[in-house]
Amino acid sequence: MDYFLLYGIKEYLPPVPDMEDVKWFAAGYGEAADLIAELKADKKLGFRGFQGAWLTDLPVDEDCPALAKNLDPYTIVVDDDLEEEEKTPAVEYLFKTKQVRYVHFESNNQAFDWVASRLFGGQTGSKIDVSSMEINPLFKGRAEFNGFKGVRLSGNFGDDYWPVINWRWGMYCDKGKTLEIWPEFVKDPSINIRLAVYESNPGIADNVRRRILFSEKDMKDWVLFEGTNPGSILNVSLEIKGEGNIVVGSVHYRWSRRGLGSFIAGGEDITDHNRENLIFYFSPGDLKPPLNIYFSGYRTAEGFEGYYMMRSMKAPFILVGDPRLEGGQFYMGSQELEEKLVEKIYEKLNWLGFDHHQLTMSGLSMGTYGALYYGAKLEPAAIVVGKPLASIGNVAKMERDYRFGIFPTALDVLNATSPLTNWRDNFNSRAEALNDLFWSSFEKADFSKTILAIAYMADDDYDPTAYQDLMRSFNANKKGGRIIAKGFPGHHNDATGPLVKWFRTQYGAILKNEFGR
Repeated sequence: MDYFLLYGIKEYLPPVPDMEDVKWFAAGYGEAADLIAELKADKKLGFRGFQGAWLTDLPVDEDCPALAKNLDPYTIVVDDDLEEEEKTPAVEYLFKTKQVRYVHFESNNQAFDWVASRLFGGQTGSKIDVSSMEINPLFKGRAEFNGFKGVRLSGNFGDDYWPVINWRWGMYCDKGKTLEIWPEFVKDPSINIRLAVYESNPGIADNVRRRILFSEKDMKDWVLFEGTNPGSILNVSLEIKGEGNIVVGSVHYRWSRRGLGSFIAGGEDITDHNRENLIFYFSPGDLKPPLNIYFSGYRTAEGFEGYYMMRSMKAPFILVGDPRLEGGQFYMGSQELEEKLVEKIYEKLNWLGFDHHQLTMSGLSMGTYGALYYGAKLEPAAIVVGKPLASIGNVAKMERDYRFGIFPTALDVLNATSPLTNWRDNFNSRAEALNDLFWSSFEKADFSKTILAIAYMADDDYDPTAYQDLMRSFNANKKGGRIIAKGFPGHHNDATGPLVKWFRTQYGAILKNEFGR
């Protein structure tokens, strides 16, 4: 059940609607705190805050603390005729920290539906990966499979569209949710493509309810598939015509918020010309330093990680996720993609009025690579990492030589970031080139004003020398930087609980000792 708030002058508030799976509560001036206390006292409700709010009038100052505490950023919608109204400092602060959105509604019913259909709780995202891809046997051209990265097709596809690629697995349509879809592809201009989406009725896989086609122009953004029946399954195929080359990867899908955010309200996509994505979320927090950045670890489910942990610090924060490959590509990508991420971070620093000395970066496992790699570019006040991975080429070597099948994604990352370009290339030289991608940047960074807090596994079986390599490099160029380190017994995936506890404790100590929080 999602809980929403209607707030304004009590005598002018419309009656709250009776909606399935959604509960609206109304509060007039000065009533917000009492209403919230009443909802929290009702243990059957399980109330932990509102998913969203519609404000028909500017709040009074006494209600601002209760609204701030029980609503997340990007979840407050305000009637647009209030945008130019003079606001008190308390309301200005509330609206800035919560990044309110001004919207014009034609009717009360439209407003209730608009808010509830976009600001629902939770996040769902996944992909139909290359392992479920089937190539039409009538295609007589060349097909090259490259792990979870994609399939390259070369040849003549004919003069008319026809289904060349199908994905065996489908996408489940949840009740009350709309799916949006993003296929990965890079193609020659001489090839034309379109995406065919089939909806099958619940429980009847071969009974197609409808088929909708989406053009290349449609696919410049996430494709929205509306009007589904609850329990339906969506299947997709790629129809192609022309002659040339095309590389096709996974098909990503997620619950749509219809323009209010990727995965969660306020979430963003960072996309390059190859249609590769990173996901990005910024919370203004209390607008006080530092800005804390957390890079998600390896995750096959798509979406953001670490939201509640970072929110609990009350400071501004950024979440970064990597939905590529099976569980992430370690935040490496084209120069365009990496530069866009750095520019986005600077954009938020500038908005807050901070500099890079009022920045911390963090992550666990795969997220440590993001924190360290981009930390070398941004030179923050602190980098907090657990289970560090730095030499990803060495991780690929471990997969090949010592423990095959434990982390095959490392081989996909190697192929994606240091591809085989000719027959003279060999595995070891490509792995070393991938290692050098990290160290050539890390060793040039000025960490003289940086704290490196690092928790490592004594018997790490992914990147066994990461801790020693990082200490050697950091000590060589730190010129005043500080190191806090702790080792835990076990392999890479052991002792997660104690290590995360240490991670959070050190993060808290840095915020207190360095920033007075």
